[in-house]
Amino acid sequence: GDHRDLHLSLRRQRQMCIRDRPYYDNVEYSELADFFYVWLRLGLKDKYKDKEFKSPLSSRAREIVVNKALNKDEKFFLRGLTNVWKECYRVLKDSGLLVFTFHHKETKAWASILKSLLNANFYIVAVYPVHSETKTSPHIYGQESRAFDTIIVARKRKETKETKTWEQLKDEIYLKAKEALKRVKESHTGLTNGDISTIVLGKCLEVYSKYYPNVVDENGKPIDVDTAVKGIMEIIDVLKIEEYVPENVDDVTSIYIRSLARLRTIDFNELNKILQPRGLSEKPLKDAFILYPKGSTYRILSPKERGKIIDEKVKSKKFEYQYYIDVIHHLYYVYTEFGRLIAIPEKFDIKIIRDVLAYLHSKTKDETYKILKDLLEEYKPQKTTTLKEFM
Repeated sequence: GDHRDLHLSLRRQRQMCIRDRPYYDNVEYSELADFFYVWLRLGLKDKYKDKEFKSPLSSRAREIVVNKALNKDEKFFLRGLTNVWKECYRVLKDSGLLVFTFHHKETKAWASILKSLLNANFYIVAVYPVHSETKTSPHIYGQESRAFDTIIVARKRKETKETKTWEQLKDEIYLKAKEALKRVKESHTGLTNGDISTIVLGKCLEVYSKYYPNVVDENGKPIDVDTAVKGIMEIIDVLKIEEYVPENVDDVTSIYIRSLARLRTIDFNELNKILQPRGLSEKPLKDAFILYPKGSTYRILSPKERGKIIDEKVKSKKFEYQYYIDVIHHLYYVYTEFGRLIAIPEKFDIKIIRDVLAYLHSKTKDETYKILKDLLEEYKPQKTTTLKEFM
């Protein structure tokens, strides 16, 4: 909101600055205030003729928001908020803390918050996700709104000489974000995609701001805020999908079912975006004959194609199942070709196989996955089982 009172609030307290959230374009407080202002003005305009109640509506000019109707765009918001943080920086002691809350569904809003802090020479030292809305709150009921808020804690930046490559930092961001999400899940259930974004994005920005401006690409060129936030959102997309992937699944199976199952080809750059946040290369996928190089792209084998290769290798005794997706694709091929199941090694949990089959069915709408899931409902490990015997 308005920062006219900022200097007064900090005149005596220089150790900490606690501010209400910047709302970006979520709430136009000056417009909401009109409901009260017009009634107060009726009784007070004569007493305050040349002051607060001179205007028929509440003041708009200095409100720091994005409001296109008032010609206040993202640049206006960024400039105004940066000035607020600069005033906080000026009056705070070097050991002081800047604390405020924020959440927003738009990536560009988070980028503006981060830019304003960095421009004012602050960096984020901690981010605390806080459950701030009940499920029946009128603000979020029946919507995909966020129930979580983030408390952002920042300090004055001290000069840092440590440099990180963007690839190194993305690995660190992924691990930190996953850890933060796990902690929140232990105490709260039913997180929405919006909640996941709020929790993870705050933690990611904390890591990035720590090393700014010494975050560089492979050529030593600095990574700007917009590029960083875009990369962070890709990590968040990975974590969102992983929320619905069965637990205790190996990385190769996880990557296949969440990113490759519906595709027949994928180019190198897109594959790299999928693998890098996990710190993996394409080699395990090629070695498992999931991917076949084809020019600048990779061909992704269908379940039946790959299952046939596995079946031939199993018969020649030159193959050992490594991943859950190996078992599932072999099941798929043997069932569709011969109407029977295979003997599943004991090291593979039947419940996990059924969970993966359910996930694949929901993602691809391939009914074979659902049939296999149902057939495995009462499966007992044995050497071989024909469909007739099993039913």
